[in-house]
Amino acid sequence: MSTSPKDEEKPGAEEKKEDGAEETEEKTKLIKIPEPPPTAKPGDYNIQIHVIEARDLKGRDATGMSDPVVRIETLGQKKNTTIKKQTTTCTWDEVVYFSCKDMTEQQIEMEKIRISVYDANTLLRDVLIGAFDFDMSQVYYRKNHEIHKVWVALTDVTGEFQGVQGYLKVSVTVLGPGDKLFIHEDDEEEEESMVLMPPTIEQKGYLLGVQTYLGQDLPVMDLDGILGNKCDPYVQVEFGGRVSKGTKKKGLNVSFQEEIQVPVKEPIMSDAIKLTMWDYDVGPEDDIFGTKILSYKKLKENGCKPMWLNFYGAPEGRKTPTAQKMDQGFIEGTAYHGRLLMGMTLTPNESPKPGVETCPACPEADKPKQINYIFQMDLYEALEISKDGKWSVELSIGSTVYSSKELENRGSVVKFYSGIENKGNFNLIFNLPEDVEQCPDVFVYLVRKKKRVNYRRFTFKSLLEYGWKTPPQWIHFKEDKAMVDLLNKESYPAILLAGIRCGVAETCPPSIHPAARPFSADGVVEEKEEKSQSKPGSPAAEVKTTPAFVNTGIGNLKITAVEGKDLPAADSNGKSDPFIKIKIRDDTWKTRHVDKTLNPVWNETHEFKDVPLSQEIIVEVFDHDTLVDDKLGEVVVAIASISKEPKGKDFATENWFLLGSDKSPNAKIKLKFEYKFHSADQAAKAQQQLEKDSKTVKNIFAAITNKAETVRGKEYFGQPMMTGYQLRAHIYQARQLEAADLSGTSDPYCVIRCAGQSAQTSIKEQTLNPVWYTTKCLSIQLPNPLSLAPDVIVEIFDRDLVGDNELLGRVSVPIRQIQTMNPGAEEIDPIWFDLKDPHGDPADGAILATFQLMPVEMAGLPLPILKPKTVPMFVEISTLGLRSLNSVLGVNKAFIEFELPGEKKFKTNTSARPTAKNPNFLQVLKIPVKVPLDPKFAPALNVTAKDSILGGFIKRRIGGSCLMLEKYMEKDEKGDWKSDRQLVVLDENELEREIQEQLAREQSEAAPALVKISQAPAGSPDSLQVSQDQSLIHTGLHESGANLVEDDGKVDFAMIEMEPTNSKKSPVDDEKKEIAELKEDEKKDDEEEKIDLTKEKKVDDAFTYEWGEKVAKSEDSVPKWRKGRQVYQTELETNMVIQPFDQVVLMTGKKKPGLFGGGFRKVGLFKGLVRLTKDIDSPGGIDPQELLQPKDVFVRLYALRGRALTPMDSNGKSDPYLVVSLGKQKISMRSNYISSNCDPDFYDSFEFASQIPGPSELRVDVMDWDGIGDDLIGSTSIDVEDRWFCKEWRKISKKPIEWRTLLNPSSSMSQGSLELWVDIYDSAGAKTNPMIDIKPPPKEDWELRVIVWGCKEVTIKDELTQQNDLYITGLLDTPGQRRKKTDVHLRSKKGKGSFNWRMKYDLQLPIKHPHFNIQIWDMDFFSANDSICQANFNLKSYFEKAFQVKDRIKIVRDGKDRFWIDDLRHPNEGDKPQGQVEVSFEMLPKALTVQLPAGDGRSDPNMNPVLPPPEGRLEWLNLLMNPFALLKELLGDRLYYKLCCGLFIIMLTALLVFFAPTFFSNIFARLIIK
Repeated sequence: MSTSPKDEEKPGAEEKKEDGAEETEEKTKLIKIPEPPPTAKPGDYNIQIHVIEARDLKGRDATGMSDPVVRIETLGQKKNTTIKKQTTTCTWDEVVYFSCKDMTEQQIEMEKIRISVYDANTLLRDVLIGAFDFDMSQVYYRKNHEIHKVWVALTDVTGEFQGVQGYLKVSVTVLGPGDKLFIHEDDEEEEESMVLMPPTIEQKGYLLGVQTYLGQDLPVMDLDGILGNKCDPYVQVEFGGRVSKGTKKKGLNVSFQEEIQVPVKEPIMSDAIKLTMWDYDVGPEDDIFGTKILSYKKLKENGCKPMWLNFYGAPEGRKTPTAQKMDQGFIEGTAYHGRLLMGMTLTPNESPKPGVETCPACPEADKPKQINYIFQMDLYEALEISKDGKWSVELSIGSTVYSSKELENRGSVVKFYSGIENKGNFNLIFNLPEDVEQCPDVFVYLVRKKKRVNYRRFTFKSLLEYGWKTPPQWIHFKEDKAMVDLLNKESYPAILLAGIRCGVAETCPPSIHPAARPFSADGVVEEKEEKSQSKPGSPAAEVKTTPAFVNTGIGNLKITAVEGKDLPAADSNGKSDPFIKIKIRDDTWKTRHVDKTLNPVWNETHEFKDVPLSQEIIVEVFDHDTLVDDKLGEVVVAIASISKEPKGKDFATENWFLLGSDKSPNAKIKLKFEYKFHSADQAAKAQQQLEKDSKTVKNIFAAITNKAETVRGKEYFGQPMMTGYQLRAHIYQARQLEAADLSGTSDPYCVIRCAGQSAQTSIKEQTLNPVWYTTKCLSIQLPNPLSLAPDVIVEIFDRDLVGDNELLGRVSVPIRQIQTMNPGAEEIDPIWFDLKDPHGDPADGAILATFQLMPVEMAGLPLPILKPKTVPMFVEISTLGLRSLNSVLGVNKAFIEFELPGEKKFKTNTSARPTAKNPNFLQVLKIPVKVPLDPKFAPALNVTAKDSILGGFIKRRIGGSCLMLEKYMEKDEKGDWKSDRQLVVLDENELEREIQEQLAREQSEAAPALVKISQAPAGSPDSLQVSQDQSLIHTGLHESGANLVEDDGKVDFAMIEMEPTNSKKSPVDDEKKEIAELKEDEKKDDEEEKIDLTKEKKVDDAFTYEWGEKVAKSEDSVPKWRKGRQVYQTELETNMVIQPFDQVVLMTGKKKPGLFGGGFRKVGLFKGLVRLTKDIDSPGGIDPQELLQPKDVFVRLYALRGRALTPMDSNGKSDPYLVVSLGKQKISMRSNYISSNCDPDFYDSFEFASQIPGPSELRVDVMDWDGIGDDLIGSTSIDVEDRWFCKEWRKISKKPIEWRTLLNPSSSMSQGSLELWVDIYDSAGAKTNPMIDIKPPPKEDWELRVIVWGCKEVTIKDELTQQNDLYITGLLDTPGQRRKKTDVHLRSKKGKGSFNWRMKYDLQLPIKHPHFNIQIWDMDFFSANDSICQANFNLKSYFEKAFQVKDRIKIVRDGKDRFWIDDLRHPNEGDKPQGQVEVSFEMLPKALTVQLPAGDGRSDPNMNPVLPPPEGRLEWLNLLMNPFALLKELLGDRLYYKLCCGLFIIMLTALLVFFAPTFFSNIFARLIIK
């Protein structure tokens, strides 16, 4: 009879079975792979592989056996299990761990877990038996992030051996940030038969063929002329554990024309086909330069025709670790790395083999169709340019790169106002695949000194969807991570206003739509297509455009400086002597200065000759001084932007312009402009003069004659009509910012940026909750329409005295959103904005801000009042104390300091009672506070723990945090703040009253049952049933002091609360349900036990159990202390509310540790009760003196088991022990550490005498013993104060068991789980409820006796003699056991052997996975012994029963304790039976072995039972007397008779040869004589 592991299906799937069908053989089915979510969490990851057992591994040794070892490879690491000797079926039960920090989403998608089984060799290389691959992402996306106890079929990934090479049972778990290990109970083990057979897995073979045809535009990887070719590419395909490489080629454009073949065996747990491009190097390692992941599932469903794959990676020449990650596809690539024309096929093949075969070139009909696309890219302005110099923009699609002209950065702004062109043509033609999914991505680079400083990457498809009418948009660039940091930490990556239009060439319109160039006048935007001889719609036809409206574009400009208002004061008298300087090209004019005024009137006019319409005017305002003039402000005016007339028409306008002064935000000047265009003749002369004066000025204007020419620059695109605005950024406050300093605080300030202008707030020192309530005004010029205006960027920095200031977060607000924020000028409504980091991911903190966009005419309006309306109230803080203070310098006398922003500080008294690290203050502070009517303005109450040293002379900061007052602001029905909020804390009297009422209720409900008992006859079933029900009502403990449980475990009374209708279930409800279920389970257990006892038969003073029988478990297998106790898979805090106090976690250190360390860490906890009240004398509903009066308690911790602890030692294990502390008290179990175990069973109990209020943190550290310098594996903390004051927890009689996650400050990953529960008693309760003994029963010494009587029908290995030299080995496959063997039955005939041999194994019960392996061997004298067959027996249930009955046990079959087993096979021979063996099994306690002695083999004492000499053995004494009989036994019958016949023929021949001549000569002589 064979069995296999249970089938594992996709979660939620239903099992379907045919009615009436009896399953005689289960088959392991393909595990369905769920559809993965779009992303995985980046961060630290932990991979756990539980290697359980292997069956039917192929033998790789000369003996036909193997020495299997499991090797796991992932994350670039390799780890091995222990080696099992001379077996093909074995049990490891080992867990292997891997960890990796800072994994990206792409890396998780690409990473694989390979599990291989090798035959270990001492001198030679290990030989692969088989392997299996898992995709890490597929494991992570499953329920509980795991694959639990599945059988996988091993295949030879080298292709040397075909078919299944064995079976391996494993569990794989992948845990990321915040994930917790799911704990499976021990009773989830599947049932197995006595003889362990391999699972039956149906395999289907396929051959995956990847056809590679062409490689184009591959990157330069080598230095040409030194290392040979620029690139030596080859393709590698990896899937399902198989890796196949293509042949190496030479060049950047190569023809592969080969099919890379990869064998596939289903079922398979991989979906990702990994295709990589490599550059061959002479050195030790080749270079990868591209990675692509394809879906196997989609290939099976849809096939894969020839298509182009595009590759991306790091910029050319970059070899940094970040660049390598780009090439591997782990992070976004920033450069194009070529493309590959490939296809894939999947064909059924029962014996697929890897290889590379030549394939013909891809037929033209099958190649992806190429069509022409047209791109148009208009460049306007780039803002936030961080460095001076010339800048340009590059557009890269595939291998084609187009660049703009280089222009100077002026004031962080580069004004391009031109398009990217190719030889004068703005239509950039690209020949790309018709399938947009195969088109390469589009890169836009910002370039300085030929270095790509910033980039932005778009998919081709996303740009194609916009069409030809797309208006310009702001492109927010990213910094290239592979390049050296070209931007300092305070620089914002540039933004570019650009118009990108693309589409199929045939759809390109003859003229650009006005919406695509909104800055151009209609006459300029409307363009006409020139006549061309090419065919209509042909993309090869270059489209040249001319303006439909032609103007001269040059004229005379008359400027009048009218007046100024609210200019900043530059002199000591609070006045200025202002004058204006205006510069156009090399022509400068200035007004007279007006003495001692801030509102000057000039009314002076100057005319500038031959001024191009595209020219900019620089207007500067100065204060006149004798020595050096002081600059008061500046404004740059584009002439074209101030015209409201159609282009080409003279215009006159008068405007106010803001100067953008920090000293006077409303400072402005009024200028009047009159512009008159030249005629065509005048324009021609002016152009000649301009070219003569300045050779660098070329093509400033378009067409100044009737000759048609393409207009360039600002005339062509149109200067955007700029309007002056005053941007008012109202910055209120920020909260919960990132700690950037070692003190656990920051020194934050804000920087507001928009349209090339910026402003900065003041610096707030040492706070994470800064309050500014300030307005910063920016004088900005924005285009019309405002939809094309850049966003407003608000950044928060931490000021550092040394080094660069650190960015804490930023937020981007569109101008359109600002327009809708505040309709009125005086009434504003701020918004909380969440901060983002530079990559757009969430950052710590938020900022309260709002914005106003004011026209220049309204800039003089008064600024709105930012301070909100408030009501006076008090913050009442009942300070319980500080808990678990932790400081490097220690703690002397701590106190707490409370501070509202800008208000007076309040502090408690210093205290060191009951301990310095857990001081109680027991004070009530009432702090006056102005509570805003709108809760969004609620301030943060800063809480700082300080230490008083040297009598208060030195006050040192320990740590800090804040309380958000918004949490305590509640409104009544009238809309006013509640001031009579009552504080609710546990009332001991009320708790005792509820318990008594509950008990009375239970007793009244039990009364009818008692009447029934009295009426029922003694011993009747009803009487028995009711008594059982009563005894099972409650089996718990209670901490109130009442003696609920007697020493014998009986219950005095019940305490079960009735569940109200439609009420929310609590742990108390769970406990009642658990008790009811326990009652039913115990009834069933009693019935099963009765049935089981009828089966047990004691024969010859031994209990006997039938071979293959399922032995029922006894109820004694579950400890009494566990019965009726609820078990939670996570912390109890996640299942019920246990926080009666307000708590503030105190922190210190930097969130991102630097050179000086100081990681952000917890240093303590503040506890208290907080409320808001209007009346300083308002009662809070509690008596602080009574609440805060210390009480003596006893805290008990029961630590049960640890699971999946992180290995800390080089052997992949840990030596864990527990250290438990509460306040100053600490108990260490270091002397009882558990060696080399990551799943330890602790079962340790701890008790602490303490006070409440007092030390509250019960800390459990799991340590790794190292002899010297032990390591922390992980820790967990339980707040005993919270539990004591939690009524719901106190009412639970049997406190629940919980699995708590272990954490380590050095990692965000879970370090394992610890099973425990906590009890807390007062003095009376501790006396009446003694400590529970949770220690498991001690291990008992037992002995397993296996008698091998004989064997038969064994396969003959010596075909010549038709005999075997048989011996049999046996191994109890548990740690520490050695394989034993019988003596040799020499020259056994007809596959029969006789041994009568006893094997004894000393062991301790209970034991895990007790499998017994028996093998039959043929001994050879001149070569390796031959393994004939083997079998494995599962003795688990018999060992469990033996441990329960504590007596001798025998296994019988059909009532006989000596029986034949016929399921002996060999993996190399398939399912063909190879022999049978006759055995006996007996288990007995070690104490009984003295009474029933027996020797090993047949040695003395040969008894219990007596083993007679084996039959059918060679009798050497008799054989030596009879050489022929000896020869017959040694050679075998067939060979012996053959040898005899041969000797007879030889003798006959010799006689003939010796006597024949004489005989014939005599005859011949006689004939002659006669």
